Amino acid sequence: MAIRNCTNCGREVVDGKRFCAGCGQPMTLLTATSEPEPAALSCSSCGAALAPGKRFCVRCGHPIDAAMPVGQTGPEEAGNTANDLSPAVISATQDEMPAPEGHSKRSTSGAIVIAAMVMVVACGFLAWNAYRHWEITSRISETKQQVQEAVSIWADAFRSRNSIAVAASYATTVEKYFHRNNVSRDQIHGYYQSAFTRIGYIDTYQIGDIKIEILPALHDRDDTAIPSRAAATFHKTWNYRQFDGKTSSGEVIERLTFTSTAEGWKIVREEELSVIRASRQ
Repeated sequence: MAIRNCTNCGREVVDGKRFCAGCGQPMTLLTATSEPEPAALSCSSCGAALAPGKRFCVRCGHPIDAAMPVGQTGPEEAGNTANDLSPAVISATQDEMPAPEGHSKRSTSGAIVIAAMVMVVACGFLAWNAYRHWEITSRISETKQQVQEAVSIWADAFRSRNSIAVAASYATTVEKYFHRNNVSRDQIHGYYQSAFTRIGYIDTYQIGDIKIEILPALHDRDDTAIPSRAAATFHKTWNYRQFDGKTSSGEVIERLTFTSTAEGWKIVREEELSVIRASRQ
């Protein structure tokens, strides 16, 4: 039985008495001011009560260092106690807990995949634009070279006074031939054939300062990838003599409009933009 001392007179009082037998001091004050007894220890292996100062359990021989106070919950019981927490405590605990590591890794991986997809699409778009620009530039350059060659063939045919070769430079139907509209290739052949029978000698027939221009297609004005019409503007100088002794000379700015056909680039319009000088004697 535990013995306590009265806080007023110091007399020993048996635990459980309500008043001191020496001075009548209420013992409730002792209870309020008394220090709590140390908790009894129990074996963590078999649960048997352990006396203070013992190093091993007298029942199972388990080291007392591993013992815990009687009534203290073990790991299994602590897990059950967590389930009894109030909703407010659980909510606060959950808010403070970090996101699971697996979820964070999945989110990061998803962001990386999306970023990679966006980069692939952007690179593909840039590559397509670069290819489209290269294609248009290549076709335009090729068209200008072909039209340049067509102008040279047309001029060489005139210098050689070959009416068939000159007429072959035109389309089957020419939209505008100087002041005439819708002239056939056969008609143009007839004009040159008649002219060459009168010309005895061509002293000068020069074409210079040629400028090639790509024109919009008649039915698709946005057609730039595959040019179908082009124009050649140039400075032309001539001087020739006829069999009857008459001469013809002049200097003009002329324009030939070409269209792409199955036979190649053919003239569909021939116009004199400016007559600098012209003389017949």
